[in-house]
Amino acid sequence: MNRSVTGDDINPNTESQQITSESSNSASSNESDGSLSMWKDPSIREISAAQPNGSLNDLVLQLTSITAYDINFLKTFTLTYQSFTTPWGLFEKLMQRYQVPDTVSAEEAGRIRLKVVITIKYWVEKQFYDFDNELVEKLNTFAKTTLKTDGHHELSALLLKELMKKAQYRTKKSDLGHTPLQPHTKLFS
Repeated sequence: MNRSVTGDDINPNTESQQITSESSNSASSNESDGSLSMWKDPSIREISAAQPNGSLNDLVLQLTSITAYDINFLKTFTLTYQSFTTPWGLFEKLMQRYQVPDTVSAEEAGRIRLKVVITIKYWVEKQFYDFDNELVEKLNTFAKTTLKTDGHHELSALLLKELMKKAQYRTKKSDLGHTPLQPHTKLFS
């Protein structure tokens, strides 16, 4: 499975311009399984905390919204997302969200990227057992290359420090006989 996200997956719509409505009976199989790119999904719109649509793209948009921060939503989402996607599915959507089109202002793009990194850091801190070794390596690469290339050296250092701390804890638990989550495990079908 190819897990890389390219710039070809991005539609040049800003977060504020993504205003279309989604009827409850128009969900496609791509939308329900989360494979439609974050920036190409026509149902994506600015979501108020009171009116999320429920597609994975909509939920990730709300999770990383630059106009609202809802810690309760973040906590609930990270505890329950595996009922409708895998850790890899969520990671792919967060990477799509991070790759903001060039048509978005630098200020807005920076705020979106910051929210994505905050979300990832929280996810790592609170739900590290969701990450298989391959996903941990992808996060390491993201922190070491993408974040640093984009000038987010402090965020990179914070994420790498958290990943190292959690990986060491996992190794210690593994030495005691506990087994980590296997790759691509979806808890509910």
